[in-house]
Amino acid sequence: MTVRVELLRTPAGNFGRLRRGLELAGARVRWARPDRLPEDPQALVLAGVSAFGTTAHALRPCRRAVLGLAERGVPVLGVCAGFQAFFGSSAESPGRGLQLLPGNVRELRSRRVPHLGWSRLERIRPDSWLLWGVPAGSYVYFAHSYRAPGRLRATIAETRYGGEWYPSAVELGSVGGLQFHPEISGRVGARVLRNFVRFAEERS
Repeated sequence: MTVRVELLRTPAGNFGRLRRGLELAGARVRWARPDRLPEDPQALVLAGVSAFGTTAHALRPCRRAVLGLAERGVPVLGVCAGFQAFFGSSAESPGRGLQLLPGNVRELRSRRVPHLGWSRLERIRPDSWLLWGVPAGSYVYFAHSYRAPGRLRATIAETRYGGEWYPSAVELGSVGGLQFHPEISGRVGARVLRNFVRFAEERS
């Protein structure tokens, strides 16, 4: 069965490569607008490279719908700005996030910001469906200046940058979040997208 993935369009970039990555993983990808989100998606992806406030504002029309999908167990994946939108707010810019996860996004403490380039995924939780088959120490690609709060129970992997650890991947039921960009993370990123698509196939 080919699962249908709705890729939510917001004022952010990198959608083309992510769509291609999902298609290579076996999904049938459709564009979805926040004000026209289908009622019965098999899976949903929130992504992009953007400021928190811009993303949060763009998600306002579908806020309740996204929360409802998560409650019903529909697979939802947030990537980069889409992942940070899972939280309540951010030090980056004003805006109300989805509050799927507790806490608020804060600025990286490193002198070298943004965190731009390849870093390692560490402390990977072995029972994760999103990172299944991804070994600890795998390199993935990051591009961000803000980070999720620490000590999240949903954390499935952490990354160290500038002397501090932060959650680089989370998982809460059918909801997954990635601070890194799987669509430009080579074989490891392709594996993560395949895991998401296969999880969605099992749920549909």
